[in-house]
Amino acid sequence: MFAVSKSQYLVPFDGSFTIASSSNVPPVSTNESKDYKMKLEKNIDQLQDLERILYTHDRTQSY
Repeated sequence: MFAVSKSQYLVPFDGSFTIASSSNVPPVSTNESKDYKMKLEKNIDQLQDLERILYTHDRTQSY
């Protein structure tokens, strides 16, 4: 098993979750779009680094 971090988006497994009762509106935030763009750029850089690692691992793996 793995440890799940607490999140407001985590769906309970006890059957109490219904799609009809869930909200489909994004949360209100005080962050400006510039903040989101900076976060997006940071996440893109991290993903690119991880992709390079995965690609390298796959290329050196012998089957």
